[in-house]
Amino acid sequence: MNTPLKIKLSTVKSVRRLSICFCIVNERKWHITDSKTSSYWKRNAESLKLAKITQKTKFTHAYQLLTPKLLENRKNLNKFGFYLTYSYLCTQNNEDTEMKQLKAALFDLDGVVFDTEPQYTIFWGSQCRLYHPEHPGLEHEIKGSTLDQIYDRWWNGPLVEERETVTRRLNEFEAQMDYTFIAGLEDFIRDLHRNGVKTAVVTSSNIPKMQSVYKARPEFKELFDEILTSEDFAESKPSPDCYLRGAARFDAQPSECVVLEDSFNGLKSGRAAGMFVVGLTTTNKKEDIESLSDIQMVDYKGFTYEALIQEFNV
Repeated sequence: MNTPLKIKLSTVKSVRRLSICFCIVNERKWHITDSKTSSYWKRNAESLKLAKITQKTKFTHAYQLLTPKLLENRKNLNKFGFYLTYSYLCTQNNEDTEMKQLKAALFDLDGVVFDTEPQYTIFWGSQCRLYHPEHPGLEHEIKGSTLDQIYDRWWNGPLVEERETVTRRLNEFEAQMDYTFIAGLEDFIRDLHRNGVKTAVVTSSNIPKMQSVYKARPEFKELFDEILTSEDFAESKPSPDCYLRGAARFDAQPSECVVLEDSFNGLKSGRAAGMFVVGLTTTNKKEDIESLSDIQMVDYKGFTYEALIQEFNV
């Protein structure tokens, strides 16, 4: 039995016009193409089992499986000016490995869509110091929790009567917040849509908060296919319930979804849902969220569907 190899393919030397090249095995035949003949891939993507990833012409490299027998013929490959670096990818059989399909991208709101976490830290810091001076740093612990969760745990007993006051202050604060998109978000979402990926916001925020968002950002609803708020969940983060419900909106399996999160509770929720997790470092340091996420990034600048699907299929 031949052991499949994972190939990294990159253009070099005099191949100046080959911005993207694919080398695949299809019924013992192999092909190399460039951006000029990208229509070849559009016509044959389904039969070659390369799905949408082969229809893009701005990839810097591509991955596919080649057999050792093919690699023996290095002279033919070198004619095209390619260097191939490879490592063994052990499998139990010799079947082609298909690219996993990405159906849905599920976004948290604060710290993932909007750069609002620093503002919330200021608000909840003031309230936590006022009502819980004995618990410094509480404003960081409650990130990713719904308002009901926060009240049930921290504004109970004699503090129940203060909930109305805190809610009024919160509503006033959110009405004047600056809802600035995380850098690169809009371009990234449009790229996902162009590639057939559905998008949803899955947030612990409630409907009154979202009304403030819609007022400040009228275009917000147009960016996402679905918006799920705390009223849609039976359990809140870190329970996986919210993200499983988000996937269900698109009839997608957990393995077909990616979660984009920033808070510890949110990252744990995505992990518990069995989904690929992208951690944004807008709230916590990279080293603090690495164990809870598959990849980490500061923002969406330069991040594309192609880059995501590459990581998704590693």
